[in-house]
Amino acid sequence: MKAEAVGKKKLPAVTENVGRRAACATLISGLAVPFACSAALGDDEAALAKEKQVIKDLDRQINSAREQAMKDELTILKDNDKYVEALKKGDVEAQKKIRAEVAALEADEKANAAKAVALRAQEEGEVAAERTLEGKVSADKKALAQKAEEAYQYEAKALDAALEAKSKK
Repeated sequence: MKAEAVGKKKLPAVTENVGRRAACATLISGLAVPFACSAALGDDEAALAKEKQVIKDLDRQINSAREQAMKDELTILKDNDKYVEALKKGDVEAQKKIRAEVAALEADEKANAAKAVALRAQEEGEVAAERTLEGKVSADKKALAQKAEEAYQYEAKALDAALEAKSKK
């Protein structure tokens, strides 16, 4: 039996009779690989979507921490003005109260700043993972397109061989 190689599969020689079952089996076996690639692509796209959602959540948390730090800073500035007024009036009780508020706000501001730094570091790791997944998705799409083209070429050659064998009968 003569055979010509296409990829890793062998096609029947033109002189051979190829039946309907053989042609269908050839077609189905050629399509199995693209479907497997498609499944991997779907998994990678799902992981990428999940990663993007994680990054979106981190961005929201970072923005919230920044916003709170900004509010604390503005409140500290207003409290400093109030403290100056309390000094001018000689109100010692108000001065103590304002100092306590400022100290609490400064601690809160530092905590929010530290939280934002930690979240940014975590986000950098997530972005790196996202880039890796984007590369995988791109590679999966290229592999799927290549496998589909190979399957198409294989199917075309198998059908040509079958038709040619049938016409020689």
